[in-house]
Amino acid sequence: MSDLPSPADLARPAPGPRPGPPATPGAGATDAAAAVEAALAPLARLEGLDVAEHAAVFDEVHRGLAAVLAGAPGPSR
Repeated sequence: MSDLPSPADLARPAPGPRPGPPATPGAGATDAAAAVEAALAPLARLEGLDVAEHAAVFDEVHRGLAAVLAGAPGPSR
């Protein structure tokens, strides 16, 4: 027996949200975008650094992005 989907299965739409107009970003979206941009800003320093120093910059960016996600609101219900 094969674990591959049949052609009929592939023709069915996948379950999940229905297509529609994109969600309109709320007021917090601009703040979140600015926070992500700020978290990514250290990447601009990579060009002037030795490769051995890149990991520290990546760690800094990772911490910044994790902080942005930690402050993000959960899904509304």
